[in-house]
Amino acid sequence: MPLWPDVYAHADADPDSLRTRAAGLLLRLPPGSVISGTTAARLLGADYGASGAPVAAMVPGGERVPALPGADIHRAGVLPCDVAVHHAIRLTAPVRTALELTARTAGGIREGVATLNTLLAVRAGNEGLTPLLIPAEFLRFASQPRFRGMRGIRRAVATVGLAGPRVESPVESRLLADLVAAGLPVPEVQYELRIRGRTFFADLAYPQVRTVIEYDGECHAARREPDAERRHRIEAAGYRYFVRTKRTRARLLPEVVAEVRRAFGAAGQDLPTVPLAGPKSTCTASRDRDGGRRLRRVTSGGRNSDPNSAHQT
Repeated sequence: MPLWPDVYAHADADPDSLRTRAAGLLLRLPPGSVISGTTAARLLGADYGASGAPVAAMVPGGERVPALPGADIHRAGVLPCDVAVHHAIRLTAPVRTALELTARTAGGIREGVATLNTLLAVRAGNEGLTPLLIPAEFLRFASQPRFRGMRGIRRAVATVGLAGPRVESPVESRLLADLVAAGLPVPEVQYELRIRGRTFFADLAYPQVRTVIEYDGECHAARREPDAERRHRIEAAGYRYFVRTKRTRARLLPEVVAEVRRAFGAAGQDLPTVPLAGPKSTCTASRDRDGGRRLRRVTSGGRNSDPNSAHQT
């Protein structure tokens, strides 16, 4: 089964599997190339990126790259510490994957936060308890001299001030970023509320002014009655309760911003500022030929999915 020009999948492999297509693409690219971007993130276990997105890859600077429909390829400097091997596939290490996505994402810092949070939420190791990535590690990596001047690097570093592993979905990450972009402080995430012997967790909250903001997606449709009771208990305890849905996003955000500002003012409290600066780097990686230069897109197309194998003819 053909995967790419001159690259075929084994008869027992799933040609639509993301892993199969990624492994096959590497056979078609120059030595030293790695899978990157949303493809690397999904292979690492992050719940991010559309299933029909192009397979993303990174090739060493100076290499010529053929135009391949269904692939999204760019050139960049890659050091050994930037690379990991996952299920026999060379891909960008979690920290480099996070840097590429937060710096290059088209959705600005809002989408960068959503991307980073999906990686921070992944647990690895034999028992699935070890974080795949931690914010401090990301900041140290992004602060290396070789990334100075890289397109989007400031935005990538700024996402850390809004990121955290407890955000449960990309939509909640975007809502958090929207609130901060509107001038509010970073809300508490999965805030624990104990009300009359019951414990509830709010998606986002400003406990200083007793305000809760929830995201209600399609998966919540089967929980209408329990959610209504939960809301009643939270409101009865004196909390303002806002629910964001696909339909209410445009009008809800201004309402929440106005209410939280009013509540902070009524309480005589100043709105806290958002700390977005990171620490100095302790990394000593040497600068390579293209490290820190702009990333240059070569080609694009569409398609992908999950695990398998390939060979070249």
